[in-house]
Amino acid sequence: MSAFPQLALPFNPPITPNSVPPIPPIYESIESHRKAIYSVAWSSDVITRTSIIPSHSPDFEDSVGGEVKIRYFATCANSYAHVYQVSEHLPQPCVLEGGDKGRNKYSINLIQCYKDPIPEEDFYCVAWGGRTGGFPFDPPPSKGVTSGSGQVRPMEMLALAGKGRKINLINPNSGTVVTTLLGHGDEINEIIFVPIGSTDFGRAEDGLGGISSDEYLLISASKDESIRLWNVRTGTCVITFAGDRGHRDDVLSIDVHPLGHTLISSGIDTTIKMWAFDDPGSTVVKGVEESEKCIGIRDQKGTERLFGTYNVQLPYYSTNKVHYDYVDCVRFAGDVCNLWFIRFNLDDDCRHLAIGNNEGEVRVWDIIAPPNEGGTEYLLKHKDAKTCVRMPRFSGDGELIVTVSDGGRVFVYDFKGGKESMEIGGVN
Repeated sequence: MSAFPQLALPFNPPITPNSVPPIPPIYESIESHRKAIYSVAWSSDVITRTSIIPSHSPDFEDSVGGEVKIRYFATCANSYAHVYQVSEHLPQPCVLEGGDKGRNKYSINLIQCYKDPIPEEDFYCVAWGGRTGGFPFDPPPSKGVTSGSGQVRPMEMLALAGKGRKINLINPNSGTVVTTLLGHGDEINEIIFVPIGSTDFGRAEDGLGGISSDEYLLISASKDESIRLWNVRTGTCVITFAGDRGHRDDVLSIDVHPLGHTLISSGIDTTIKMWAFDDPGSTVVKGVEESEKCIGIRDQKGTERLFGTYNVQLPYYSTNKVHYDYVDCVRFAGDVCNLWFIRFNLDDDCRHLAIGNNEGEVRVWDIIAPPNEGGTEYLLKHKDAKTCVRMPRFSGDGELIVTVSDGGRVFVYDFKGGKESMEIGGVN
């Protein structure tokens, strides 16, 4: 009998649930549709603003100022998509009589809601990426994200896909659909944008100092057994990953390595496949470069310019020897659940892994902590959370976690604050 392969990461022995007190959510919401929410995504935009609060003590000046962060996340379910704003509060300069225990560090509000005009639409996946000012015919952005240098940076777009076989790109500034990507022959199970700066596809001028081409690359996985790479800036389908050695059933999940060199996919056919992504001179690189020269279906003069989509049929690695049932989540880190359509997530540092269960709980592991250190497992739980948690998602800085569940429930947890409070209290 052959020996089991050694784990690449340190293995932390399981910790009993009672060893770490649960971290309660800082926000709770039930969306009006009350359907299962299958996907949630944070925008990578973090807006920093200066805030001023009054002082209530003679020992302090009239007011105290400081910088606060504003973040956004979106959920999708049924034919709806919701956008939430998460705003920080400055700490009070003094504690009034009665204390400040009821005051939350964050305020979270639903700021936008979209409904697809097709009642039968059912969105399965949501992603943020691209920029609303990066399209050839877009006017200069009137508002957006202000960088440290004071330059206005257009906001990220919101991408939605699901049962309707289409991908809608929405401009959150105007609340309008910028473009719709068509090509898949069946339901779309997952969409992701390529991590910004992870590849070497060059840059294209947009009047704003240049854009990274990979900022506009979107990947979709479908029930039609294919994976498609899109350049959303030019509205072109660049590559289809399908064919002779491709998937033989629904493609359920996809991910791109943080360094951008590999696309990984999994599906109902029980296989895991790895595809070369940014090798110099490869079909993918060639296709992306050519797609930058095409402005979708028609150019500014109205002349039809069709783009010839490339096809990649051969992954450089494929196996069906690991899983004996469908693989519905792949993130370069193991599959840890056996329920249909439950996804786990890692923070940007690839240090913490979070996954929910059908009891309304979310567990977070520190997957690189030495085995002799305590506090490597955290439990996120609300007393009224009883339904299946479909997906957790870390914010870009790893401080917050938003979860979505059956019954239209959305919870936001202050993971960093809750974790630090436990450590300060001596609980590991």
